[in-house]
Amino acid sequence: MWRKLSYGTKFWLFVAIALILGIPLFDAASYGDNLLNIHRARTALTGARALWQSHNIRDYDIDVRASRLPNCFVDVTLNVRDGQVASVVEGPDNGILYPPSCQYDSFTVDSMFDIVSSTLGAIEAMDEAVNVKYDPSYGFASRYETRYGYRILADGIGDCCHIYEYSNFRPVAPAP
Repeated sequence: MWRKLSYGTKFWLFVAIALILGIPLFDAASYGDNLLNIHRARTALTGARALWQSHNIRDYDIDVRASRLPNCFVDVTLNVRDGQVASVVEGPDNGILYPPSCQYDSFTVDSMFDIVSSTLGAIEAMDEAVNVKYDPSYGFASRYETRYGYRILADGIGDCCHIYEYSNFRPVAPAP
């Protein structure tokens, strides 16, 4: 029977078998990468939070860009005073916040530590992935990204956005 198949048919049969056998290997590699990233993020979280807390900064300005396709695009500068959002300056690329429960208060550095901690406590490496980079000087999460496998549109841990980028951090001396 094998001899009766054309070269093109043999080629596509080979490709199909390779894909079927290769997908579990790819998933296993992705699973291993996810476990390693989760472990690194959990390990780094404690040190990063301690570094942030050691500076005792409650007043700062910080630029935040965040997104969650198709319905969350954030481009703002947060003016945080005494650990709370005092004002928000919207950037040119700012879009909409969804769901309505997603507020700028959840974008402060302290709130982001809570979000990262919650994510790392509940994440399942087979379905989800997380990458966190911390600022080496202050410890805040300069980039936080989650990817949800089968639950990408489900409400839960990543209700607001799935990608957060923090930059241009500026501590502000408290008013006398």
